[in-house]
Amino acid sequence: MNNLEKPLDAVGRMFGLKVSRESPYLKDKVHSLLRNKLIAIEEVQLTHRKGKYLKAGQETRLWNAVILNAIFSDPADVKKIFEDKVFRQQCTDHMKALFGERQSSIGIALQASAVQELLTDMETADLDVKRLPNPFATLPQVALGKNSGLLHALLTQAAALEPEDALLNAYLAGDYSKAQEIAKNLDTDQPVLNALCMNIEQIIQEAEEFRDTINLFNKR
Repeated sequence: MNNLEKPLDAVGRMFGLKVSRESPYLKDKVHSLLRNKLIAIEEVQLTHRKGKYLKAGQETRLWNAVILNAIFSDPADVKKIFEDKVFRQQCTDHMKALFGERQSSIGIALQASAVQELLTDMETADLDVKRLPNPFATLPQVALGKNSGLLHALLTQAAALEPEDALLNAYLAGDYSKAQEIAKNLDTDQPVLNALCMNIEQIIQEAEEFRDTINLFNKR
């Protein structure tokens, strides 16, 4: 019983997060990976109800599923990577195309050495045995939330995005004030970048509204 761990708790421990509090979107994605049965769980009868816990031997698979879900936002695609060798190779080739020519950006928004190791391990590693390297300083599911697909779109537009690396870096790092300042001076007609800038403004506005609410209660 002492070794039992709920899937969200396992993700939180491995990635250093309070999943439910810090990223409801990541929580939803993990639940999707459980529903499509990529990650196995076991039900344990507690005093008054059954609890769902991560099945023994699933921790590495869960880690790798979260990393892959950061790049491929559809949990069905993540599951297929585990089960279909041909599809996995196609995804690996796609990742090489996304990351391979972004050396300057990789050095800022991503950890370059981890990216190269990730691409290598995608070729041959047993995803149930070896953890894929995590190239993200902050998981896109946490930093971008429901807009995590923006990361994929941003990387796809590599040539157009070189001047905007600083914006992406600040966003992924959670430095929204810095990202807002960069966005104010950004002149672009790229739809994805405009969507990112709008999301930054929304985050800043929600933070200001929350702060104002707290200040109002403190004055009472």
